[in-house]
Amino acid sequence: MGLPSIYERSDAELIPKPVLREFQKMGKLVEGRKDMVGLIIDNLRQSMQNGHVMTLFLDGLPGSGKSGMEEKVRKIVVNEGVLPEDQVVTFPLDLFIGTEQGSNERARMTQTPDLFGRHYMRYTEARERLQEVFARMKKPEEGSIQIPRAYLRDEPHNGKFGNFTLNVSPDTKLVIVEGTGSIDNLAGPDGFPAWVDPYLVFMHMTKKQSLFRATLRDIRRGKGGASFEDIYQKRDREYQYLTSRLLPSVRLADKVCVRFPKKDDFRRRLAVTEQEIEAKNAANPDPDQTQKTTRQILSAVDPAFLRNIFPGELPQDYRFV
Repeated sequence: MGLPSIYERSDAELIPKPVLREFQKMGKLVEGRKDMVGLIIDNLRQSMQNGHVMTLFLDGLPGSGKSGMEEKVRKIVVNEGVLPEDQVVTFPLDLFIGTEQGSNERARMTQTPDLFGRHYMRYTEARERLQEVFARMKKPEEGSIQIPRAYLRDEPHNGKFGNFTLNVSPDTKLVIVEGTGSIDNLAGPDGFPAWVDPYLVFMHMTKKQSLFRATLRDIRRGKGGASFEDIYQKRDREYQYLTSRLLPSVRLADKVCVRFPKKDDFRRRLAVTEQEIEAKNAANPDPDQTQKTTRQILSAVDPAFLRNIFPGELPQDYRFV
């Protein structure tokens, strides 16, 4: 079966199992975050020895663990003394999301491939700002990089556009570019200065795992009071457009990191996250700052729908159904 027919299927995986097996033979596949972080740190140290700046691109479908990987890399780099905090710059591609929360453009975005391509992400603008980051390192000027039409999730913007300030030190040694489509759209095709070492990592999960995680995240962020089922189905339509668009990123990636390589890893991570949220809520019972637990979110989901979309078998200890 050829690629076009595969990616016309609504249930298509971005990276089918036979391709993952080939990547493993090639040495391109990395199982789990721990090994991936180790490789990233090794490459960072090599770049520093050469007097270069490493640019880490973290790509993947929404919900595939890009943000978690960015946080983990930054934490380890700083805590282990590889670099001080001010020499690490994070460049979130989500600042360049093309539509505001609640806008007509966002509501219509998944109706056609053309609308999706025009409104999903402002990649050209993002690449221009990234080039400005590198220019600022060599020719530091007064002030910081301003992004006047940045997509801002937190209060008071709550998914609207606003001004964002990106501070860049001329001593920066690590730039982390994190976002869907970042490898294909920002890491190429024009390249970077000779003193910039790109390292391209594609985060991979199964479609069900990514969709489930992304939907949970959207519910916790309060997506306009929409139901889990509605958000999941909207994400599903979005993923059908993204799978073929992300193939170039998969091909170009130096490494493909499988987030949950073992059978029960996904459920274990859900359980750990549940414990973390419960602990935070107990420490700060302010209703405005508490997060919904996974149990609370899924208790409102239709049981038949949940059984159908859950990645694997529903764990008995959650007792959602």
